[in-house]
Amino acid sequence: MSTKELLVREAEAMPEPLLQEVLDFLRFLRYSRLPKAEGDGDHESLWGKVNLGRTALADAWDDTAEDEAWQDL
Repeated sequence: MSTKELLVREAEAMPEPLLQEVLDFLRFLRYSRLPKAEGDGDHESLWGKVNLGRTALADAWDDTAEDEAWQDL
């Protein structure tokens, strides 16, 4: 069985929230390894298209208990 087939099999068994994290990571891998576009000083144009981590980290960013723990520092 190919790696792609194994990935598909694993993905079919995962709940949707985990699939979003996997998708974010796959996009990170894909775009982080692309060569710079000619004439482009950085990867901002590529990174702007990738919504890395927003969904995967949404719960952590919106955690009020975490905010309270750090408020006095």
